[in-house]
Amino acid sequence: MTSLTGVRKLKLIAIGNSRGIRLPKAMREKYGWSDSLVVEETEDGVLLRSGTVNKLSWEETYRSMAAEREDCGGRRRPDPHQLLVDQVLSEDYSGAS
Repeated sequence: MTSLTGVRKLKLIAIGNSRGIRLPKAMREKYGWSDSLVVEETEDGVLLRSGTVNKLSWEETYRSMAAEREDCGGRRRPDPHQLLVDQVLSEDYSGAS
């Protein structure tokens, strides 16, 4: 399969009184585009994206954050098991009998 990442030159075609582009099938399939797209003009150019928004549910978000040990501020929480191991390893046992 050919990689679609990078620059691609497309030709403008006449569509009635307008002009348009043909999007290759592989590109449409890669990005999940079907009947419509959202076109956003940016300072850098034009951005094409799907009209559907792929958001995680609250449960999926929680599970994803828990798996990454991430808090709501985007910071990683320390692993509590590693904290215990570090504490035990750092204790001074030289005075023990």
